Amino acid sequence: EGARKKGALVIHSPFVFNEKYFEDHQMQGIVKAVADGDAFREGTWGAEIIDELKPQEGDKIVGGKCTLCGFNKTNLDELLKEGNIKNVVIGGFLTNFCVESTARTAYDKGYGVTIMKDATAANSEEEQNHAESKIFPLLGQTLSVDQFLEQLEE
Repeated sequence: EGARKKGALVIHSPFVFNEKYFEDHQMQGIVKAVADGDAFREGTWGAEIIDELKPQEGDKIVGGKCTLCGFNKTNLDELLKEGNIKNVVIGGFLTNFCVESTARTAYDKGYGVTIMKDATAANSEEEQNHAESKIFPLLGQTLSVDQFLEQLEE
């Protein structure tokens, strides 16, 4: 909400499987575990963005995200280029999978990368701390939401 008030573009990247995905992909690893649990299936309970984070007027929604990376097989890069966006600020889960994968790709594509450490979550404190202390400093900056909002004012 604070970023919107300061004029930042908010982009949502929901992780959702459709039936075609299951027909076209060999299931393995973490994505198989998610699929086997019937999680994030298009049109089912739990696949929607929660009310507290629902898109608002002016927000954009990335279509087609069904892999760990927000850029892979989606329109995210296109949305960023259309908006002449040079820096991305990432929150989400899982920190050491989707957030990290998206941050790595953003870095590789030349975007400035900021990860909001208190707007991400991993399966354990150890995994969260490893990403924050070992991986994210190599990709960009790691800030709290409050630190990011203060920086946005500058």
